[in-house]
Amino acid sequence: MEQDILINALAVASGGILSFGSILIVIILLGSKGGIQKATAYVSGNCVGYFLIGLAWFALSGFAGPTAETDAASGTSPTTWAQLGFGVLLIGLGLRNWLKGRPSAEAAAEAKAKSPLAKIDTMRTRSLFGFGVMISAVNVKNLAIFLSALSIVATTTLGWSAQIAGLAAIIAMLCSSVITPVVLALVFAKRAMPWLADGRRRIEENMRELSIFVMLLFGSVFAGLAITTMLGLR
Repeated sequence: MEQDILINALAVASGGILSFGSILIVIILLGSKGGIQKATAYVSGNCVGYFLIGLAWFALSGFAGPTAETDAASGTSPTTWAQLGFGVLLIGLGLRNWLKGRPSAEAAAEAKAKSPLAKIDTMRTRSLFGFGVMISAVNVKNLAIFLSALSIVATTTLGWSAQIAGLAAIIAMLCSSVITPVVLALVFAKRAMPWLADGRRRIEENMRELSIFVMLLFGSVFAGLAITTMLGLR
């Protein structure tokens, strides 16, 4: 039973692999001076941020009390409403970016110059840790995925130790796409940089299309799951 719950939660958390913005941040940091330390600080902050959010979510869920399970079954739990809200928000953001159209070359260059990514490689290690914590709270798509995965664990009768272990596994899966570049840089050293540079180029060239696709995809999934739960279809 516990294994099935964890597998379901990890399947949901695997959506965090499509975190192209965070992947880009890590690759930029790895290419800067002191890159390994900077990238590790950012990734560590990201993981710690999700861990703190997870603890807060467990506390609000009463550490899987019977009430949480009953509410979830009724289809009117706060988790279901939050899932619907995240879904509608992501769909709205995706449609807005799509309808805006592709910016001109001048506008794109100006936006890139003003973007936080333009100066992120100059940030100190301590600041990057805090930045990673902040990103875990403001990245709407990943936060929705994280809380959806966590709700599978939080609304069960698992003990607190099993829930904490599940939380750690969910975070590892969710953040695997930003952990992987750091591992590649550590294992393969300079040989990994051409691969990462090619990945950075591809992400930057297609960032708009990728972000629209991901927001519409997960927005539709979250809204659909919430609506079917409310209608008692699952």
